[in-house]
Amino acid sequence: MRDAKKEIVTALITSISAKLPTRDIFTIVPKPINDSGAAAPLNYILISDIYQQDESPKNSLIYSYDVLVQVVYNNVTSKITFWSDISSVVSIISSRRDLVLTNDFQCQEIGLLSNSEEEIWTDTGRKNIGVVRFKVDVKDHG
Repeated sequence: MRDAKKEIVTALITSISAKLPTRDIFTIVPKPINDSGAAAPLNYILISDIYQQDESPKNSLIYSYDVLVQVVYNNVTSKITFWSDISSVVSIISSRRDLVLTNDFQCQEIGLLSNSEEEIWTDTGRKNIGVVRFKVDVKDHG
């Protein structure tokens, strides 16, 4: 059994970058001030969690993953662009062609599990987070 997490994350970064070229994409929450002294972007995409689910028979070469992508906006004044970014992430899931895997892995099935939005207040202001959760089944041809 091989792990396709790296391939899924790489494909997501490529797909999201194509749809939202001005958005920074992270796999860990960015520091408010990075090591070079620059401030973190106010709005970004976070591929925060990816879990492999063991649902298939042991001799099967199809693996299931549960993926969480967050669209993060700080101190938003209008939700129109925020909602548009969420829709762009969801559109990747609805079009299986946009998720191209490498290293002998192929996207078999992809489906939206949930799409929600939350607003939290921090000491630096309001943070809006769009949460997109989906399941992807990956076939291993290796």
